[in-house]
Formats: sequence, C-alpha cells, structure tokens
Amino acid sequence: MDDNRKVMKLMIIVNLYGGIGNQLFQYCFAHTVGEKLGQAIYVNKVGFENRNDGHGEFLTDGLSFKGMQDCMLYKKSELLFTKLAWKVSDLFVARSKPYDMEELFLKRARYGFIWSHRAECLLTSFDKLIVKAPVVFIDGYFQWPKMMEDTIRYMREHVIFRHSIDGKNEEYRKRIIESESVCVHIRRGDYARFPALQICNYDYYRQAMEWIISRILHPVFYIFSDDIEWVREHYRFSWDVVYMEERNISSVELHLMSSCKHFVLSNSSFSWWAQALCGNDNKFVVVPSPWVTDGRKPAVYLQEFHVIKTAGKADF
Repeated sequence: MDDNRKVMKLMIIVNLYGGIGNQLFQYCFAHTVGEKLGQAIYVNKVGFENRNDGHGEFLTDGLSFKGMQDCMLYKKSELLFTKLAWKVSDLFVARSKPYDMEELFLKRARYGFIWSHRAECLLTSFDKLIVKAPVVFIDGYFQWPKMMEDTIRYMREHVIFRHSIDGKNEEYRKRIIESESVCVHIRRGDYARFPALQICNYDYYRQAMEWIISRILHPVFYIFSDDIEWVREHYRFSWDVVYMEERNISSVELHLMSSCKHFVLSNSSFSWWAQALCGNDNKFVVVPSPWVTDGRKPAVYLQEFHVIKTAGKADF
C-alpha cells in the first residue's frame, strides 16, 4: 500500500461495455483497485456510447451504490485521450501478444494499464498490484469475484435501483417477496451467435429445479428470459412456475431477479449478479458447468454454488 501512495495518482479511468452483468464486474473491479490505490474512479461513458455492441443500457443509468463515488467522462476529447494512451501502451506491452499471465499483467499495470480479457484470474493478490503512473486505465472483463469479495458485499448492501417498479412488475415483486421464490434465468438472444456460450438446456434446468425442490419447501420458480415466448412453447415444467412476461430494461429485470430468494443461473454474468445482489444469506445457487465450451476456465464459481455438469448443447 505504501509503495503505491508514494506517487500522487490523478485518476483511474475504467471502460464499461457489454451488458449490465459485464459492466458490474468492470465497475466492481475498478472500485476495488481504487480502494487499493486510494484514488477516484472516472467512468468512460463516451466509449460505451461509441461501441454500438447491442447492449443499450449504461450501468449507472439504472443502478447506483450509496457511498461509491465516481465521475463520468463525456467529452469526445476524453475518449481520444484514452485511445491514444492505449496506443502508447502497445509500444512497450502489446495487448495483441499472448502475455496474459500474472507477471505480464502486473508489468503492464505498473505503467498504469490494467488490461485483461482472459476468463482466468490473472491476479492472486492485490498486494502485488504496484502502480507507478499518474493515470490508471482499466479495460477488460475481470470476472474474478474471489478477488473482490469485500466490494461485492458492499455493493449488495448499498445498491440503489434507479427505476421504479410499477404496474405488473409491482405485482410480480410482491409475489416474489412473499413466496419461496427461485429465479430461473434462461438466456437465449445473442447467445445464438456464440456456440461457445450455448451450454444450458432443458435437462440442466430440470436437474437444477429438482435439486432446489430437494432443499426447500414449496418453491415457486420465476422464469426470466430474453425469449420468454420460446421458453413457454418448448419447455414444460411440472412445478409451480411463473413466467415473467413483461419486457423490461436490464436494470429493472435485474431488480426483480435479485429480489428472489434462490437462483438457478444460466452461464451469464447478468444472472450471476442477480444472485450477488440478493440479500438472502441462506440462498441456494445452482450453476452450470462448463461456463463456456472453448477451453477457457472462468473464475466465476464460488464455494457455495451447487454445480451441475451439463451434458449436451443448448436447445437452440
């Protein structure tokens, strides 16, 4: 800690992109680094708006966390500055080369460039993270929850959902709170374009729901999906099931999902964060394995998860 504080840090700039699940991991990691270095966070919203990757909701438009302070980068000149900085970083530690082991991750970080798009965790301890730069740039997915346990706990205890729950959603949430609710997340949508993500199928959800039934009395399964019509047509569940039919923006959907008491996850960072933001200390969480089929080994599994190995491709 003292080694880091010898140099006055001006700012930490984090790029947020992807859906809200990915953005939450990026935001959480940036604040964990900020706590380590004692510096303020600047969120690059300009970069998000210029990516056009199909994920329309920016994290802080829908959620905030009491006490977590950060600033926004809005101007195009600021975006050009961050792009130039990354170009310069490639001169001495090229991101295109297969460097992503901890030693090289830390080497790049020392110069103020914290970058990784690897699923595997490249950092074994934040005590090793030494930065000697006035500006720190963070870019990557950082789905490394075991490295951010304190920050995740803080976010769970201080989350504020900006959009109100009303109409049919208000009725849903009341039922969720009053029942032994189980969030079942069935992800389709953009996963159809990525074979490596096509993991979960009917057999996985059946096994997961049967396991939940063996643990709790009178569960009610709330089915969340980005293709709920397809799910209703192709999946037949014999238990007490409620299909969440409202078409919500991501932050509202996450609010409803996180209100449940237990979880059956898809291999999705979005449903991962639904269980992470849930305040039930006695929740059961079921997850599929593998998380992806392309050989990567994501660090998203927690000790308390019940893992079900999937045998076969998704029902696409």
